[in-house]
Amino acid sequence: MNDMNKQFETMGAQLAAGAPTSYSHAQSDVIRDECQSLLRQIPEGQRLLEFLKTDSCDIKILNGKKVDWKSAPDAKIAYLFCPVPTKAIGLEEITLGYAIAARELEQPKHGIYQPNPNHPPEMAFQTMVEYFLDINIEMSKIVAEFAARDPNTKFLDLITKLGQNEFYSEYISGKNKEELREILKRTLINND
Repeated sequence: MNDMNKQFETMGAQLAAGAPTSYSHAQSDVIRDECQSLLRQIPEGQRLLEFLKTDSCDIKILNGKKVDWKSAPDAKIAYLFCPVPTKAIGLEEITLGYAIAARELEQPKHGIYQPNPNHPPEMAFQTMVEYFLDINIEMSKIVAEFAARDPNTKFLDLITKLGQNEFYSEYISGKNKEELREILKRTLINND
């Protein structure tokens, strides 16, 4: 037992000694440039980039295990997490994460807020539905614009990977927001 405690104590010191001085991704400038370059190719991407610029918002790119994002709209900042070996993921996945992080920063301007588990259950569920509805519509809009440019775009593979085939198909078929909301609700509560 004492040996285990000693290993545990020294492990913390070893981790602290080897801790990175920054959590910023070593290739953050390259990743940002590539994402922005790809987004400039479509109208919705251009609009999101203009929003970031006009509203003085920033997206910081940090080391992460997978592509993910988190935003703090009140601080006008979002964090895009990206694996250190960028070969493990496609530029499309990082770009979509970048775009959705930007949209999350923009959501409060449209009265859409991140879900809050401290709200009463019905209110929390409704907030969650509106939040994810907006994110899924934004994602579908971006993918549809890339697909219009190139029917073989890897963004379509990404929709499949994310399990959003049904939602995307219904979006491009012209379903209205209310119909898309019902599809999303079914997905969220696992009711078919």
